[in-house]
Amino acid sequence: MENPFEIQQRRLIRRVTNNVERLNEVVVQINSAFDHIKPTLTEVNIEISAIHKYWARTQKNITNSIESVPKKTLS
Repeated sequence: MENPFEIQQRRLIRRVTNNVERLNEVVVQINSAFDHIKPTLTEVNIEISAIHKYWARTQKNITNSIESVPKKTLS
């Protein structure tokens, strides 16, 4: 006669094993999604850096323009 606790333990181990297998499948899918997203994020980061540089230059140009205007004209 089988031990009822042993049967319960086997069922529990089977459920845990199935859940771990499903978890592994999801992790693989997430990693694959990250691999597809990563180049896009790199491109976005490059674009943001370019915009930052553009605005930094623009701000510098505006500051230089304001400083070059004679003080009497500003009054």
